[in-house]
Amino acid sequence: RFVGIHTAGRYGRWGSLDAYFKEKGYSYPVAIDDDKTAYNAFKMQWVPTYLIIDKNGTIADFTTDLGIGGIGVDALLARANKIAMRK
Repeated sequence: RFVGIHTAGRYGRWGSLDAYFKEKGYSYPVAIDDDKTAYNAFKMQWVPTYLIIDKNGTIADFTTDLGIGGIGVDALLARANKIAMRK
């Protein structure tokens, strides 16, 4: 499964998560990290950050940009699938 985690109030020029998703054309489940618990726990430096967490709960990979110039959603999902197949 793929779930994004966004930190409340950190939407940059978009001002809201809805505006960000509309412009980017994204449509996936999102958790809002109201009190920055996840942001602090994973030592994120930039939002949004997309983490791939393996079966053991370890961050196996991450990216901060899925858009133009970034790796893109397909590449992130390919990385996640490769990690999921590890034994």
